[in-house]
Amino acid sequence: MKKSILLLTFFAALFLSSCKDDIQNIDSSFEYNTSLGLPIGKANFNIADILEKSYEGDELYADASSRYFFMMKDSTGFSLRNIQLLPKGTTVSAGEKFSFESALTGITIPAGGLPVNPSLIPEQNRTINIESKKFIDFSLQTSGTEERIDSAGIVNSELFIRLNKPAGLDITIKKFKIKFPIVDYQTRDTIFIELPNTTYPQKPEFDKDYTFSIDNFMVAIEKNPLDPTKGGFTFEVNIEAVINGGTLYTGDEIGYDVTYTIFNHKVVYGAFSPDPSLARTRAQLNFNLLRDINNGKSKGVFLFDDAEITLTLKNYDIGMNINLTLDTMKGFKRDHPEEGIIYGKFDGGVNYSLSKNFPTRPEVPFSNIPSVLTMKLNKENGEIHNFFRKDFLSDRFEFVFSVGSVSNITPYPIFVTNEARIDCSVNYNIPLNLRPESYYIYTDTIKGFQNSLEEGIFQYLDSAVLHIGLENGLPIGAKLSLTLIDENGNTIPSDLNKEEFYVPKAKTNKAGEVENASISPKNFELVITPTTMDDLKNAANILYTVHAFNEDTTDNICFKENNQFNIILSLFAKGGFTGSLTSNE
Repeated sequence: MKKSILLLTFFAALFLSSCKDDIQNIDSSFEYNTSLGLPIGKANFNIADILEKSYEGDELYADASSRYFFMMKDSTGFSLRNIQLLPKGTTVSAGEKFSFESALTGITIPAGGLPVNPSLIPEQNRTINIESKKFIDFSLQTSGTEERIDSAGIVNSELFIRLNKPAGLDITIKKFKIKFPIVDYQTRDTIFIELPNTTYPQKPEFDKDYTFSIDNFMVAIEKNPLDPTKGGFTFEVNIEAVINGGTLYTGDEIGYDVTYTIFNHKVVYGAFSPDPSLARTRAQLNFNLLRDINNGKSKGVFLFDDAEITLTLKNYDIGMNINLTLDTMKGFKRDHPEEGIIYGKFDGGVNYSLSKNFPTRPEVPFSNIPSVLTMKLNKENGEIHNFFRKDFLSDRFEFVFSVGSVSNITPYPIFVTNEARIDCSVNYNIPLNLRPESYYIYTDTIKGFQNSLEEGIFQYLDSAVLHIGLENGLPIGAKLSLTLIDENGNTIPSDLNKEEFYVPKAKTNKAGEVENASISPKNFELVITPTTMDDLKNAANILYTVHAFNEDTTDNICFKENNQFNIILSLFAKGGFTGSLTSNE
């Protein structure tokens, strides 16, 4: 403004100088007055600006229709049962001992001992042939409703074999063979162990451990003859040996021991029910946007109306029919859990839990084709909108769910693999569809006011009218207030700070969305008093605050990215300039 007045003064002086010869005795001073409209600043914001001020997360996105969504997700997994055929650090053993009197043909051992030599005992009478069956107990459940194992596919196993004899006898083992009721997982050929073999080509020695690894086989589980509730399997033993020398004494024995230290399964068949301590898990989601709005970063209440939760559960390698039970779904304030809990409700608010069967079951192990169950929870199914109440806004959500067994009438055998699991993903999709009671308070700085100060506008103004142009393209009404700030950031207690200017929302449809090209403009005028003018001259900045709320609390609110609120401030002002023409310039 200063520059404009000076420029006009220059032209006036130029005109007067051109008429210098014609005008005599002119007054050497002049006064210039004008009335001008002066823009002093503007501002605008939309939902993106609101969210940016309130929230620093990255779960927000806008779709192709410019609707904003807040998305959260969590994942967890759990098993059905913890099946261990041979728990880590434990062993199972079986073995037998055979007395020489019973193992040798036609031999009676006297009390003083019987020397072994060809003259006393012919070789055919010193040959031992033993065939026997022995049960090795793995303590597996072979009856009961919680767990019953009929057969198992073993991924790897490790066992030790040890042969025993009296120290004073020289004995040669011609053959030692163990036949297990196991078959190769792929070929279905019977598996057995025999000494000597390619790994141990020498004749077997006594009092020495022989280690064997047997992998990828199937074994049928039998009932323990001594305890029908426990199981293992029977193996056959064949031993052929010859006594070369020494002395036989009463009670002398030959024997063997078989010890398993590893017996890791990859699949078990039988009957199984979920273990309550394992087949239950929880997932938690933090709704940071709500916490940030209410923790001092911003002020407002967002009452979401169309939140939707999708639970997706995938059953991998549990070959039985199972169901999911959402035991509880609850919301609470993470920073103040003592203030209480809001629970989701189902079946019209009657139940706090919800159950649903998996539609299918894996038919063969390791197919990598899961059975999938999906649950959608929303306002109707779960009453999720109650998590966002004006008097209680939940910013943490917790889901506790478990699985149970279902009657397994199926031609396929029931199985559980060592990789069996249920993966669960929880996806929270919240559009910015708000209930009518929602509100928000947005504060920012008028852009351009600093430039007006630099031009020195206010020092030339005698009186002014403040024009406030508001264009409300939001789906919610808005009330504007202005605050003058000095150079130290303190509020100037001006009369201007006490004024409020309301503009109703733009025209919306039933969903609460602003109709195309709909905008609600409104203009206000405020006479600036000399005192307020001084306040403006002393101000370093103008803050504006928009309190967005609905006067009619029956209309829903749906924000879109292109919904914008515009503010334009200008002064229609009168001012003056007094100059002198006495200068030779």
